[in-house]
Amino acid sequence: MEIPRLCFSQIAAPCAAFHAAHAIFSSEGQTEVRLHRHDFHEWLVVLEGEARHLVNGEETALRRGQLVLIRPDDCHAIAPRPGGVEFVNVAFPEDVWEDLVRATGLEEEAQEWSESDLAVSLEMTPDQRLNLRAEAMAAVRAYHDRPTRLAFSQFWSAAAGALAQRAEGRDGGSGAAPLWMRNALAWAQSADMDELSLEAFVEASGVSFGHLSRTLKSRIGQTPTEFLNEIRVKRAAYELATTDRDIAAIAFDCGFENLSYFYRRFRQHHGKAPRSYREEARRSLPL
Repeated sequence: MEIPRLCFSQIAAPCAAFHAAHAIFSSEGQTEVRLHRHDFHEWLVVLEGEARHLVNGEETALRRGQLVLIRPDDCHAIAPRPGGVEFVNVAFPEDVWEDLVRATGLEEEAQEWSESDLAVSLEMTPDQRLNLRAEAMAAVRAYHDRPTRLAFSQFWSAAAGALAQRAEGRDGGSGAAPLWMRNALAWAQSADMDELSLEAFVEASGVSFGHLSRTLKSRIGQTPTEFLNEIRVKRAAYELATTDRDIAAIAFDCGFENLSYFYRRFRQHHGKAPRSYREEARRSLPL
């Protein structure tokens, strides 16, 4: 099935810097979800209700209090749940996006968003919700009156402010490690070995792989793969010291499919081969 691609020029008035619409979708009579792409960025401010949101083949919940960014060429659709959904969508072309990203200093965040498989979603605080609701409805009125960049700027400032607070909350400044990172490290350290994968680690962090890599490298001096391998090696060391299991079986169960690679990583971490480590650990155990 060919997915239709909307162009900004198709939906916006001539010379308009943005497009804004207030939409109310009812679940009654809804028989299909229409997927589409577009060549512009689009904000969704969910005012009331809930819907299924399909983005790039993945389904998420679209619900009251969310601010969602749809990027150019994201393939998405909205299907209301019982009770329907009400939202404002504000669309704007690539040149406006680039100017506003630079003006608000969100270049790094914008790069992260572009690398994400899913659309960027923010659960707004009550204050943000009230502010963005007012600014979104003002953008709708401005679109029908005077759709200039200046008229759009107040809505953008409110949305950018919410995103800036989101970034501060995730990264926690230069002091304590951000909460998302602490949660991801705790998950990895307690996960079963058959659950411990790079993909699952990225998912547990809630950020992109690039953002996770940069933050771990700056905070603990390791890449995500190095950190996970350290956990696997420590788990293998415990098994070597406390069981009589075969070394190859331990390596495999701890996530090392290549035995030579396991030996290199183990020696790098403990300074000795697994067999020597086991023998020394056994001698040090109390009788």
